[in-house]
Amino acid sequence: GLDWAGDPIEVEGRFKPGHGERNYQEMVGHFKDYNDVSGDHPLNMGVTTMAINAFMIQGEDKYYSWAKDYLDAWVERTEANNGIIPTNIGLDGTIGGTCDGKWYGGGYGWGFSTIV
Repeated sequence: GLDWAGDPIEVEGRFKPGHGERNYQEMVGHFKDYNDVSGDHPLNMGVTTMAINAFMIQGEDKYYSWAKDYLDAWVERTEANNGIIPTNIGLDGTIGGTCDGKWYGGGYGWGFSTIV
């Protein structure tokens, strides 16, 4: 949860968190399930813009090829998952590899509560 909560801060009287946290420890506790999945996630496709920018600036095909291959892999994963973009890909490349075989579960843990 530390990646999501950030540095220790005083919450009560300073902020009005929509989730009901009263202190920093509760903020960390609320976010504990947000980053519990390793492997690949569809949000990582955003990094392809960096490779495309490098291709446009440098003109080197390796940047274009990397972005295309990465995006093509996501198209294949989506097709293999009946047209639904899976939210977790295991380190071994399997759909659901980090969530007991379930295609879902990579987005914020899918089990967190919005209320403290």
